[in-house]
Amino acid sequence: MAVMLRGTTWNLRKRVPARYREVEPRKELWLSLHTDSKAEAEAKAPAIWRAQI
Repeated sequence: MAVMLRGTTWNLRKRVPARYREVEPRKELWLSLHTDSKAEAEAKAPAIWRAQI
C-alpha cells in the first residue's frame, strides 16, 4: 500500500488486480486521505482500503 503526497494532501495509491479489470477499468486507484500529515495518513490508509473492499 503506497501513501503518496499530491500537492499538500496525502493519498492512498493501489493497483487494481487483474481479476477486477472488467468492473474497474482504471489500472490504479487514488484515494484521498484528507490530511497533510504523513503519520496520520499511514494510520488511516488500512481502514480506508478495507472500506473500499
